[in-house]
Amino acid sequence: MKLYCGTEHYCKFLNSRQQRGEKISAYIQRLERLLQRAVMRGAVTAEQMDQTRLAQVVRGTQYQNPILLHLRLRERQEHPPSYSQLIKEVREEEERQAASKCWEAQTLEPASTMPLPMASPPQSRPDACSLLEPLTPVLPSSQSV
Repeated sequence: MKLYCGTEHYCKFLNSRQQRGEKISAYIQRLERLLQRAVMRGAVTAEQMDQTRLAQVVRGTQYQNPILLHLRLRERQEHPPSYSQLIKEVREEEERQAASKCWEAQTLEPASTMPLPMASPPQSRPDACSLLEPLTPVLPSSQSV
């Protein structure tokens, strides 16, 4: 029965996925509770925790998550960070990306919320011939001099 309980917790851990809208840090915290139960029940050794945790974070995180890519977690599976180091790095990256999004949103907003004045409707313009008519009598006299 003890083996069954440990295996059950380990299966829950392995089947856990990041939920839509869930931050990676929240997902890692949720995973950690499941992993701790699996360790207490003997399904995973304490020495395997960091590697097991990181492998599941990579596997269970939503596809092409920018935090996963930026922290290069896939490449770090041979030498995984501890839980405290992983959660620290992920939270810092979440904060950096949130600040970046906030800055982008501010720079994309118009400088003023005042509506732009409407352009006046086009007025009828005199054609070029009517503008030249007053000049026509002047031209012959200036050419004769």
